[in-house]
Amino acid sequence: MKSKIKTKSEGEEFLSQFFKANGIKAIYEDQKNYPKNLFGDSKKYRKPDFYLSRYKIFVEFNGRWNVSK
Repeated sequence: MKSKIKTKSEGEEFLSQFFKANGIKAIYEDQKNYPKNLFGDSKKYRKPDFYLSRYKIFVEFNGRWNVSK
């Protein structure tokens, strides 16, 4: 049985290349650093696309890349 591996979307790949080109260390789907217990959030934790450890921020690409509507 093949294991299913999540691949980056085109937008996530664009961000990954942007971070790399600008010398920004970005960790893709860093499970150990998922944000937990966010103020005013109904979820226990979130799964953002990137974690920028130097800046201590998370980046979520909200899809709909290259859509004209």
